[in-house]
Amino acid sequence: MPDKDGYPTDEELETIEKWLIISEQPTKEDIFNNLLNLISYVESLWRTPDWGFELSKEEEYFELELHTGGYSGNELIMDALRANHIFWSMTWVETVRGGHYVFEYPMEVFNYKREISRLQKKLRQLKDLDKKGETNGNV
Repeated sequence: MPDKDGYPTDEELETIEKWLIISEQPTKEDIFNNLLNLISYVESLWRTPDWGFELSKEEEYFELELHTGGYSGNELIMDALRANHIFWSMTWVETVRGGHYVFEYPMEVFNYKREISRLQKKLRQLKDLDKKGETNGNV
């Protein structure tokens, strides 16, 4: 949960930096699930995710577009993602001046619709609970 000023906490940033993407003897599905879980976590911390956070499927890969909107809290999250060398080296495609980032990951062996549906459902639950004031960003 962001701090009282809406910034991600040091602990949340460290969680992103140390997020395990590849464990010992991982399957491709394990890696994909770890990536989706990290993306879900980042979205829960992202300020203005309605326009600055877009996960979509292209023909052969998923694509994540992040736009910081100049918000320094989002820039801190980007610094933490950059410090997660496995995430960054596996997915980073482009950075454009003004705080725009593009990430991609191949989808050839994954059931995209099932995984994205699960992620979208979890995010809807989180947003609904947050609107009701029943959670502090945890589902």
